[in-house]
Formats: sequence, structure tokens, C-alpha cells
Amino acid sequence: RRPSKPPVAFLSYNRNNQTTAKLIQKELEKRGVFTWKAPMDVPFGEDYLVHEMEAIRGCAAFVILLSPASQDSYEVRIEFEEAMRSKKKIYPIVLGNFDINDYYLKALQQIEWRVMENNDVSFLDEIVNALKG
Repeated sequence: RRPSKPPVAFLSYNRNNQTTAKLIQKELEKRGVFTWKAPMDVPFGEDYLVHEMEAIRGCAAFVILLSPASQDSYEVRIEFEEAMRSKKKIYPIVLGNFDINDYYLKALQQIEWRVMENNDVSFLDEIVNALKG
């Protein structure tokens, strides 16, 4: 079990993107930003959704990994909507080249995003600098 710390960045992703989510989590934490990520941060036997919503409301930043799978995910959408309701700073990371659906295009039209290709995580410094700045 990881040490108990207040979450700084909530990482929202679909299980199909778990490898990329692990890479982003590792790189953010290497840069000193604690990330909350399910399932590892949900206590055994506890209500998954309750803990996710609490973590989103308590985080400083919401990092969403957008992919064809995540934009079709009910769970990712619930997390995203809670982040919007809670007025969280949102950092969209688009995984590759695909058509973003109308829902996310409209919701994110005023938010700058980054496209991640070839596991290049250099843009994560922008998130770290904003959180530590």
C-alpha cells in the first residue's frame, strides 16, 4: 500500500489505456506530483465510486487520458463530469490520432490539450510547473 497523502492529480483513464496511465503516473510522481489512480488507491472492500468522487473533489488537477475507449467509457465520463462540476483544473491528454466525439469536443473547446505520441511525456512538465507554481 502506498503512503497516505492528499491527492494532487486525479488520473482518469480507461482500462484499455492502463499501460499509458502507469507511465504517466510514474513520470508525474518522479517529478514530485502525487497521483490518485484507481484501482490501487481504492481501499479493499470499499465503494469504488465513493472514493473516486472524493478524490476528484479533493484534487488540485484532473488529468484525463482521451482515447477511443475512454471517450466511450461511462466511468470516465462520470469522473470528467464530477471534475467539471467541482471546477477542477483539467489537463486533457489525447492518446494518438483519432476523432474526438462531439461530447468531449464541446466540453473541452476552451481547454488546451496535448497529444501524446510515442510515449513522449515531456509535456508533463507543464502540468508539474502549473501545480507547483
